[in-house]
Amino acid sequence: MSLPWPVIKRFPPRAWVKHQGFGLRTEWLQSYFYNGFDVDKCGMLGPNQKQSLSVWLKTSGLNDLRGHPTLLCRLRKENDKMSDVGWEIMWFHVVTSFATAWWLVSV
Repeated sequence: MSLPWPVIKRFPPRAWVKHQGFGLRTEWLQSYFYNGFDVDKCGMLGPNQKQSLSVWLKTSGLNDLRGHPTLLCRLRKENDKMSDVGWEIMWFHVVTSFATAWWLVSV
């Protein structure tokens, strides 16, 4: 059973192109936390990867729309091995703000 399209339209769709075709990677998150919540200081990432990480941080609820770390982000940094609940909250944000993810979980 899939969710009807009108339900999906309630959420602001995000095109995959905004993520530059990259998925959210654990090593990117680790670099982001290690570098004090600064995407530009993540030297291991290229320009498109940095743009992708910035979008994923907002999509997952780790950063607000202005790019500032949220409480979830700070909690995630403090607890390097984030609990399942923390990951569930992140993925809930992904599903509710990224139309492709919403579609995938509703199929």
